[in-house]
Amino acid sequence: MEKSGQRAIVIMILMVMVLAVPEGVFANSSGKTGSSSSGCGGCHGSTNTVNPTLTTGIPSSGYTPGTVYSLSIGGSGGVSGTNGGFNLDASTGTFSNPGTNAQIVSGEVTHSNSNARTWTVDWTAPSTGTGDVTFLLAVNFANGNGGTSGDSWGTDSWTVSEFTSSTPSLGFNQPGSQRDSVFTHSILEMNSGSPTLILNNGTRVTFSTGTGGG
Repeated sequence: MEKSGQRAIVIMILMVMVLAVPEGVFANSSGKTGSSSSGCGGCHGSTNTVNPTLTTGIPSSGYTPGTVYSLSIGGSGGVSGTNGGFNLDASTGTFSNPGTNAQIVSGEVTHSNSNARTWTVDWTAPSTGTGDVTFLLAVNFANGNGGTSGDSWGTDSWTVSEFTSSTPSLGFNQPGSQRDSVFTHSILEMNSGSPTLILNNGTRVTFSTGTGGG
């Protein structure tokens, strides 16, 4: 057989070998975005048995605008092993400082390799007045066989509210005061610390809450 014919046969065999390699081997081992809500079924089968976990450190009262929170990502259940991946997205705010095995791609966070099942990243809360923020997370646990069978995944979402401080104010209008006196329509602020009386003419009178010495 001529060398050109042998070369053509070798090329055809190599092409068949490449096409025969499962998609999961190359497709997402170095990260995947756009799956935080839809999940990982397209490349990792239909086994939805992983319970994603997201620890934010945000108090139940809500996030403080502009504050940086350290997020921890993981999951439970699913296939045993050490291979995994994830995709985290937030409706607003900014991700930064991805930890080992994580990366930020197009504003979302995902794995940089398939060698871990826990990840970290920082999230900076948005500006005042933004309101609720929703986090979407998909976590995949793979068995490492290079195919789509035997893997497991899951999705979840969390919504956090914005912390707003409510400062109670009391109207102050003493009986018998004249209409234009400084006490008419004055405001008493009960902030944490020392109460402050704001008079009608703009004067602020602060009351000390400390205890005096003997």
